Amino acid sequence: MEDKTMEYMTQLWRAMAIVNSQSNCQEKKQRLNSYKKFQKFKRENNRYPMFSEIVQVLKEESKQ
Repeated sequence: MEDKTMEYMTQLWRAMAIVNSQSNCQEKKQRLNSYKKFQKFKRENNRYPMFSEIVQVLKEESKQ
């Protein structure tokens, strides 16, 4: 009985880990997409001096 429970728990943990890593991957893709959109927006509206500083912060965030 305990053996089966342990086996079940192990499988459950594995499944949770897989789901977790997939959602992490999706989050990274989303971040990258929003960063690309922001870059496009920045190119089109290049008249704001603050943008370069914001982009620097975003680049550092995307490295993490």
